[in-house]
Amino acid sequence: MNASYTIDGVTLDLTRTYVDVTGVEWSWTGRWTKAGEPLMQTTSGYMSLLDVYQLHGPLIPLPQRITSVQVRAAFIGRIPLGVAA
Repeated sequence: MNASYTIDGVTLDLTRTYVDVTGVEWSWTGRWTKAGEPLMQTTSGYMSLLDVYQLHGPLIPLPQRITSVQVRAAFIGRIPLGVAA
């Protein structure tokens, strides 16, 4: 399944959560509309990605949360084994 979609030359990663210009968060439901557009959801309902983009302005990806694996890798990379912190 393709997890990206291009609108006006901008490719959006559908695995990310986005925020519109009013601060509302939108995420992909994993489903597609009959027109072949990604179906997005927010706490107030559902809308096609094209409608969200046109009615609520450009979408800004929220920063991805750091995982515990990434935190451990950062610490291991900075503190050599056998060295007291």
